Amino acid sequence: MVNRTLGALLAMSLLPSAASAQAAWTEHDVVRMARSRSADVAAAEAEVAVARSEEIGASLRPNPSLGWEREQVFSPDASQDVVRWTQPIDVSSRVRARTAIARVRTALARAEVAAARADVIARALEAFDDAIAAELRRALAASELSALTEAARVVRSREAGGVGAGFDVVRLEIEVELVRSRVAEAQASRRAAEATLASIVGLDAARMPRLVGNLESRDPEALGVLLARARRRRQELRAGRSAQSVARGAARSTSGSWWPLVTVSAGLDMARDARESALGYAGSVTIEVPISSRGQDVDAQARAAATLASARLAAIEAHVEREVAVARAQLASARAELARFDGETRPRMEALRVAAESGYREGARTIVELLDARRASFEIETRKLELAIAARRADVALRRATGELR
Repeated sequence: MVNRTLGALLAMSLLPSAASAQAAWTEHDVVRMARSRSADVAAAEAEVAVARSEEIGASLRPNPSLGWEREQVFSPDASQDVVRWTQPIDVSSRVRARTAIARVRTALARAEVAAARADVIARALEAFDDAIAAELRRALAASELSALTEAARVVRSREAGGVGAGFDVVRLEIEVELVRSRVAEAQASRRAAEATLASIVGLDAARMPRLVGNLESRDPEALGVLLARARRRRQELRAGRSAQSVARGAARSTSGSWWPLVTVSAGLDMARDARESALGYAGSVTIEVPISSRGQDVDAQARAAATLASARLAAIEAHVEREVAVARAQLASARAELARFDGETRPRMEALRVAAESGYREGARTIVELLDARRASFEIETRKLELAIAARRADVALRRATGELR
């Protein structure tokens, strides 16, 4: 948890000004925009559309045909017209198997969409947190800059009255410039993070709203609980299981793929010559002879699809377990170190700061010792912020791993 000093600085830095009514984005807004406007998600969804079109194509059976045939003999004058309706009949399981294979591709494409959406949301939240962290760094450095500027003013006035030394003024001014540079660096980092976030959500960086948030993180639950939740909620796993089930069905459906194609035709036969006309019928049945092609292509495709779906599901499962375990360990470690470090440094730093300030006023401490104490305090607060950022990043990664970001 970010300590009270950092929390107060963040609150002050993000309070809306009276002169500005600019809209603000919270974490919820960032997630919503990343989900709806990401180009990566749109591209993945287009892949699903392509796979779905292939599925539709694979499910179609042969169309019938209507034909007209004419024979003419000029001497003696005689002709014959045949109007024929032809219907191919596929009694094999090829169409069913090909449709199932196409459905496997669609399910796998849906898994890619789920992964792309979660990745985009996680990247957007990381950029959002980077902007919040940069603002915290700026507020922390600005607070230190204000204190040092005031101290330099006091020392200059003392020097003008004949009290103090020029060395103290110069040393304070150098420290002021160092901290001012930190302020500028934090401002640049915030602008870069906002630009990154704008590019992720497809927004012009100049129109990026004010960002409001914090770096709070949650205590991680037990690993078993988190893994069970991930198995239930990760949409990639759901799509992977669906693909595996469909692929197994496709592999089972190829047993009748060797059955031959039967073509049936029937029609009217109209014959005439110089003396009379006659009306009859014409019909035929054609059966394909399965010599070179006996459905082995469909069988191989179905088996390959089943192998691919099972391998992809196993890879997703392993990846999810690894993501959950790593993110949980990082979150627990960062939060534990933040609590330990804060508990160890807070009372000591307060005592050091008071001793240095009172000692300098009484002439028992030099300006170097005073600045060393202030710098130690600043570095401690900066280190706490770094640990809070690490915990927050791990928390977002854990939410991604357990399927919360979707």
